[in-house]
Amino acid sequence: MSDKIIKIEIDGKERFFKEVLEVKEDNEYKMKNVAIVLGHTDGLGLEKDKGAYSKFFKKTEWYFYNKNIDKYKGIADIFTHDSDVTSYTQRQRLMAEKTKNYELVFELHFNSYNTTVNGCEAKHYITNKKTKNSATLYCKLVSEKMGIKNRGAKPMKSTDRGTEFITFTKGGAIILEPFYGDNDSDCEKFDHDTHVEIIKEVIDNYFKK
Repeated sequence: MSDKIIKIEIDGKERFFKEVLEVKEDNEYKMKNVAIVLGHTDGLGLEKDKGAYSKFFKKTEWYFYNKNIDKYKGIADIFTHDSDVTSYTQRQRLMAEKTKNYELVFELHFNSYNTTVNGCEAKHYITNKKTKNSATLYCKLVSEKMGIKNRGAKPMKSTDRGTEFITFTKGGAIILEPFYGDNDSDCEKFDHDTHVEIIKEVIDNYFKK
């Protein structure tokens, strides 16, 4: 684990952030230039920034993945958003700066709506064919390996709500939403170890020559 100081200009002012970077350990993936970002924050800045809440898991999005982050450290470098930055847009600009040297960046989420809607989605920038293929493969694998409905890859434009992660990130960016946290059937089927194996397969495919 290494500490780095990140400088970024926000609203015309220079700000400095101490970043704790978890370095990937799996030798097979050590040379692959991949980052994983935990969606949302720990909520210490704003409570709502922790993301959607799952009654099944009794956790918000951020805490759901943070509790199991050791499972993901072997395949990518791990980044978390700074909860001191309460503006969503500013947080994504800062994260884009942190991950600017990565070729592929995932952001981990889960969905939530009305308890009946279910399934897996993955969002990508509308004109990026490579991340579209990866998002499509990801949803296919989640459906095949975990039995969660395939809702498919979702193309996003810069004018769409919540797309700053995809539009600001310098490399290929994909938002992963493997299940609906308010749908018990989805929650029962989700498994972190299987999820890691799915992401590995998507990474392998992305870097395939």
